[in-house]
Amino acid sequence: MFDRNIITHVNSLEHVMDYTFSHLGFSSKIEMPLVFMEPLANPTYCRQQTQELFFECYDLEAVCYTNDNLAGYYYNTPSMRDGLIISSGHSASHIIPIIGGTWSPIYTKRIPIGGLSHFELLTKSIQLKYPQHRLTPENILEIQHEHTYCALNYREQIEYLQGLYDEDRKVEKENDKKRDDIFMGRNRIK
Repeated sequence: MFDRNIITHVNSLEHVMDYTFSHLGFSSKIEMPLVFMEPLANPTYCRQQTQELFFECYDLEAVCYTNDNLAGYYYNTPSMRDGLIISSGHSASHIIPIIGGTWSPIYTKRIPIGGLSHFELLTKSIQLKYPQHRLTPENILEIQHEHTYCALNYREQIEYLQGLYDEDRKVEKENDKKRDDIFMGRNRIK
């Protein structure tokens, strides 16, 4: 049904929409506008197929296509003119700059690294480091959920980690100096 986050199999989407609309209590005609969240830079072909599905199968009055990242940004920070959205999904991450109150498509980047990539990297790292353990994907997911996190305030997290790094470097330099002094015979133990 999806290729990464792009809809490729519209027939499956039709079954999903039938199920969703029937459980919401709608019959064949939906008499209100629909807001449809689509991926950033969705190909025109995919949008055309979903439009055909909506207007031919459900006889919609109107459809508004938007991106959840941009909608969330404008809802949560309506007064900010400039900003940066970093959105990490299952199979890709997007970096979306907001310049002068609007998103800038030419500076927007899609990076093919998402949650699935992190899971695969963790799986391979654990398998390489501990080949004797036979962990299931469920075990690795539990490890990922219990021992990883996403910083709520990125700047504070970087400053905290920089402080830890600086402390470690200071201790390493002191230990190197002691080792050099002992090696050169400048600091004999009595």
